[in-house]
Amino acid sequence: MKTTTESRLLYLIQCHKNAEQVILLIESLSITNKDHVVVNIDAKSIDVKARLVQYFSNTANVSVMLNSINVIWSDLSQVKATINMLQFAKTQNLIYDFAILLSGEDVFIKSSKQLKQFLSQENSSFIELVKSNIQKQRVFRYHFFRRSANNRKSWFKFISKLILLLQSLLPKRSNFSCDQIYKGSSWVILKNTHVDYVLEQVGNHAFLDKFKFTTCADEHFFQIALFNSVYKKEIKPFNLHYIKFDVHSSSPNYLDIHTVNSLKEHPDFYFARKITQQVAVMKSKASG
Repeated sequence: MKTTTESRLLYLIQCHKNAEQVILLIESLSITNKDHVVVNIDAKSIDVKARLVQYFSNTANVSVMLNSINVIWSDLSQVKATINMLQFAKTQNLIYDFAILLSGEDVFIKSSKQLKQFLSQENSSFIELVKSNIQKQRVFRYHFFRRSANNRKSWFKFISKLILLLQSLLPKRSNFSCDQIYKGSSWVILKNTHVDYVLEQVGNHAFLDKFKFTTCADEHFFQIALFNSVYKKEIKPFNLHYIKFDVHSSSPNYLDIHTVNSLKEHPDFYFARKITQQVAVMKSKASG
């Protein structure tokens, strides 16, 4: 049964730089007293955290995590940061209908009213699903040293590929079966009942342990947890985000203001990533 009341939203924002841009993003969300924002700043970004804690110190419905996670690209820490924010919301008894995971470099391209009406009508989670057998080696093989600061350097990638090649001579991991593997964007929108289910799964530490040594676990975690659950039919396989990658690139393109403005009338997109602080300022001035 679809809901008819206006949705209450919990925004979860992961960021590591550009405090002023994060402030602009939060202000663009037009949060009401029924909404809430929880922010995890990479533990390495001390100055960014200090700025956001100071700025939102008297804002009741914006919570900046003091015990933040040290997030490392492609590491399980990206998933743990999201889980920490969801667990924080639970311990604070925050009431919401949908939890929306955003990057600090995201941009909101429609209005809060439009988003709330859409989510109320659909009453679904939105999790991107991409079919890709090639990516199963992310889960079935051991990817060591993911927490290394060198994991995006060419020589490190060469060593990692060599280790994977050697593992191809061995049986694959038994953490999941082939038909349980799903992949998609880490930026998800979750119904509160689906959040509760995921947190129950995380409460069983064996489930999270299955993702140890998985590279880019954030692009598999929610997909595997929920598309293998009884809630599968309550999920739409896209995430309301516009994201553009160049061929063979592991990071999305930065979008210019013209692209951002052109997306406003597109029915499938409510958010886009990623943008520079300069574009964020331009959009803020145009909206204000």
